[in-house]
Amino acid sequence: MKTMLTKSVCLSAVVGVALLTVAGCGGSKSEPNSAGKSSNTAEQGGQTEQAAKIKIKLWEKPQPDAPKGKVEAYNAMMAKVKQKFPNIEIQDETLKPGTDYRQEYDKALMANEAPTGWRELPNVDIPTRIKNGTIADISEFYSSWEYKDQMIDTFNESISTADGKWYAVPVFSGFINTLYNAKTIQAGGGDPEKLPETWAEFAEMGQKITDVGVPRFGYEIVGMDWNAWPFTAWVWSAGGEMVRPNDDGTYKIAFNEEAGVDAAVFWNEMVWKHQMTQKDTLQDWNKLQDDIMAGRAAFSWFDVSGLDQTALDKYGQQMSDFGIMPMPVKDKSITRPSLAGGRVITINPKASKEEQKAAFDVLTYITYDEELLKEQWEIAARENISDLNVPARKDLYKLKLSLSTTVPERIKQELVAAAAGAKSEPFCPNWNDLKNALSKPLQQILLKKDISRDEVKSLLDKTADELYAKYPDSFRK
Repeated sequence: MKTMLTKSVCLSAVVGVALLTVAGCGGSKSEPNSAGKSSNTAEQGGQTEQAAKIKIKLWEKPQPDAPKGKVEAYNAMMAKVKQKFPNIEIQDETLKPGTDYRQEYDKALMANEAPTGWRELPNVDIPTRIKNGTIADISEFYSSWEYKDQMIDTFNESISTADGKWYAVPVFSGFINTLYNAKTIQAGGGDPEKLPETWAEFAEMGQKITDVGVPRFGYEIVGMDWNAWPFTAWVWSAGGEMVRPNDDGTYKIAFNEEAGVDAAVFWNEMVWKHQMTQKDTLQDWNKLQDDIMAGRAAFSWFDVSGLDQTALDKYGQQMSDFGIMPMPVKDKSITRPSLAGGRVITINPKASKEEQKAAFDVLTYITYDEELLKEQWEIAARENISDLNVPARKDLYKLKLSLSTTVPERIKQELVAAAAGAKSEPFCPNWNDLKNALSKPLQQILLKKDISRDEVKSLLDKTADELYAKYPDSFRK
């Protein structure tokens, strides 16, 4: 039986040690494996013949409005790729902004237009995608891959199977926490030196800070379709779990237990009783990000690694105005949690073996090569782009942090505190289906002013029963 908590402890240790010992940075330099580099000439009778190029498709290209530094980093990366792999022809495209990237991938896969390799799927998706065949078995490539012993092992249980097969390798790991804006807290009469630790303290400060006329909100709540993602951490903050492993490899649904009901009720209370959230409870993700970056929210569900000074300049904000803290908890007997997750490299199952190998070689090169990564981090520092995600190479985190000169030391230390309560997002089969199924019921709970606790419990029970019926091989009472 796989456990979901062991690796989060390992990740916490990696982050804590790296942050506390960043002064002694370094990292052993190793040359990338040349096995993925095809010979581009063949000598025959004194004649040199150009080998045919392998064509692959990627979704790595930045958005048209991406910050200058990200474009510079991308161009530098692709220049190295072309030099390293002259016999691989890359068709690189941009994923449309504001779209559901999972749905875009699945639609593209059905239309035979999906990328040959991709670095965007969360590790928690992999067990489901192993079952439905939407990603390739990469065991053949993994077994001879030089970096397999240097990659972070946080996701191993979610990206491999008990019989030793591998379906993905990590891109990065990171934490999603409660982001706060000290300037906004002060403007609302709060004290950023005395941040709330419990739900009661959080509600008291959030209500005090909120002034819709400014506008200024105590908490930017995620009520749109991705709401089950932050709801997971709120259930943990009530002392509960979303799912619990059974002895037979299936999972018992737990979001409808008392802790889950407590979390859902508190969400409703933040909207109606405390009136501390934005006016449009279901507003889209891009608008949520605008509110956060512009300083209209004192607290929000966010990852500080998504902040960079170039983006903040548009809103008149400074990195030093922001900080991160673990989730507030129902009571102080509960460890304050942070959600640990990350992205992985996956390969298109419809591509030829030759194309799959080429995509694996290119994507692992840009994710694991020390020389390339150092250049990327140096560009990020020069262009005020922050990134506190744990890199896939666990031996390079201290080096990365030492180059992250744009990130205030206070935020780095807050990351240490957040790491102490880090838990991996559940990665059971059909986890994403579970989150999708919860979306509408959670919205009903958020939008109904006088909903009773019994009604909340009933909605969660109904959702759990529907999931048991629809996915009996994954969920069992």
